[in-house]
Amino acid sequence: MTPNAPGQLAALVSPAMSSDDADRYRKQADECRQQAEKAISPLDKEAWLRVAEEWLKLGQSNEESRRRRSGDS
Repeated sequence: MTPNAPGQLAALVSPAMSSDDADRYRKQADECRQQAEKAISPLDKEAWLRVAEEWLKLGQSNEESRRRRSGDS
């Protein structure tokens, strides 16, 4: 099984993000890394690792957005 294109992950982000979302994104990244470890093909492994990185970026972006919003209150 190969991952979806990382660009599709952005469609999963909603404007009303929570800390649960950041946790969910980190869990998704962990799952992708686990899939990368199982991958036989070097290309599949690389793809899984790229998707894991995108999930981590989404989590970081989520946390930064929440910090900015809480600072604006």
